[in-house]
Amino acid sequence: MKTSQRSDRTFFFNARSLVRSPKLESAWSQDGTVLVKIANKVGSNVYRVYNQSDLDNLIKIRHDSDR
Repeated sequence: MKTSQRSDRTFFFNARSLVRSPKLESAWSQDGTVLVKIANKVGSNVYRVYNQSDLDNLIKIRHDSDR
């Protein structure tokens, strides 16, 4: 298994863990792209995230907007 495949799997696993936490409403992959919905946000949009940094920033923005 290539290193990039391993990191992609880890990244998707982390996104799914955030669904269980529940910081995200849902997370799935489509054609090799990870898509997420933010939890507790009425009419929430689907966000495409490319890496762990994007996911962390999205969660941080969500957390900051809840204050």
